[in-house]
Amino acid sequence: MFSPRLIIIFTLIFFMAFRAFAQSDQLEILVINPENESLPGATIQLFSAVSDTKKFAVTNQQGLAVLKRIQAGKYTLQISFMGYKTLESEVKVTSGIEKFKFVLQPDAFNLKEVAVVARKPVIRQEDDKMIIDPESLATTTSNTLEVLESTPGLYVDPDGGIYLSSTTAATIYINGREQKMSSQDIATILRSLPPNSVERIEIMRTPSTKYDASSSGGIINVVLKKGVKLGRSGSVNAGMNQGQVGNRYAGFSINFSNDKTSNYVNANYNRNQQFDEMNSTRFIGIDTTLLQASEVSSSNHQVYLGFGSNYQLNERTNYYFDGRINATKRESESSNLNTTSATDFGKLLESNNLIQTDALQLNIQQDLGMSTKFDTLGSMLDLKLSYSHIIPPG
Repeated sequence: MFSPRLIIIFTLIFFMAFRAFAQSDQLEILVINPENESLPGATIQLFSAVSDTKKFAVTNQQGLAVLKRIQAGKYTLQISFMGYKTLESEVKVTSGIEKFKFVLQPDAFNLKEVAVVARKPVIRQEDDKMIIDPESLATTTSNTLEVLESTPGLYVDPDGGIYLSSTTAATIYINGREQKMSSQDIATILRSLPPNSVERIEIMRTPSTKYDASSSGGIINVVLKKGVKLGRSGSVNAGMNQGQVGNRYAGFSINFSNDKTSNYVNANYNRNQQFDEMNSTRFIGIDTTLLQASEVSSSNHQVYLGFGSNYQLNERTNYYFDGRINATKRESESSNLNTTSATDFGKLLESNNLIQTDALQLNIQQDLGMSTKFDTLGSMLDLKLSYSHIIPPG
């Protein structure tokens, strides 16, 4: 148990400390310039030679600094701000809230020219996409496709397909618009763009839901500098190979754009043929033989037509139309010849089964849409009206 004397001593100490805290004062210091404008960010220092008290504060946007729990007495106040003379003043604190107003005078000196140099990173991460700056690669590459080939984590195959981290080729966008063309045609456009015409390259390995769900291989968006146009470009390709049967393909692509519109048309035709032949001999019993011979020939005719137009009303609003027509015709013919023979009786049974199939499938897809940006944070309204007509094989 505590003695009464000890309790009285603790009570007096607590009372004196509470009284000292209750009597502590508050300083409000307003710092302005001769034009009566506030100086935010000015440094306030308060010194007391008697009690070794040191207080620090920084003025807010209104040029006001508040120093709390200041005991009564005389203090030295020092105010400093870049471009102004340091001010020192003696202040006397009595009780309550003390308010002071000080005017700093400009310091007459001139700063020498200062050059701040910083290297812009080649690759940086922003939210869900990786940004590539092609400027530093302009001296080592001759076109945009070579920039992509030099980017870590990207692979460009001989046919122009660009891969991120999947077996599916990435979808290519230019200025936020999907290029609905073959890999070879897109590669031709990228080869025609010098590195210094590209502002940045955006890589999205896991695109958000606002992009087409078919973009499982990721998205690469090439953003061109202002004033750079794709202009007119086109390509024609054709080829064939021949063995017992042959394959043939042909196609063309045309792209043209101006200040506000861009249009494209591309078409491809492929004919693939296959031929399979199988012969087998089976022994049934001791003197009976089954001979089987089968031949299967097939051919696929594929036709693709894509066309679209894009109109940019202003910097925020964009209208677009895309159309695609796919037609596939499959033809196949199979022959199965079965012959059963016996050693003593010769040919006992012979059958030949012929099967012919012919199927045509047609798919028509058209999209009409509008996109509008609301702000610089990426808020966007995307409206799309789609029409699809499919004729199943038959």
